[in-house]
Amino acid sequence: MPDPAPAAEEPDEDPQETATRLLERALRLGHDKNDDSEWLHSSAVKTHMRRMDPSFSEKALGYRSFNDFVKARESIAELEESGHERLVRLRE
Repeated sequence: MPDPAPAAEEPDEDPQETATRLLERALRLGHDKNDDSEWLHSSAVKTHMRRMDPSFSEKALGYRSFNDFVKARESIAELEESGHERLVRLRE
């Protein structure tokens, strides 16, 4: 007689979705703290994301850079690249 099926476990969450939600949270928190500008430095956003989830790595998700990671989420974030500055903001 076959073993009974194991109790249904929660399926592991898609790491891409987890990272997208983390980006969105970091942008919302950054905007809340920085009322004078809706644009945030992408490096500050990445630092904030790493504080919230030390396991975050855009490279582990298959992106060459953090900017590539943000560009892939254009439905929630907008990237502004001018000169050496990389700014990101939440799309509303």
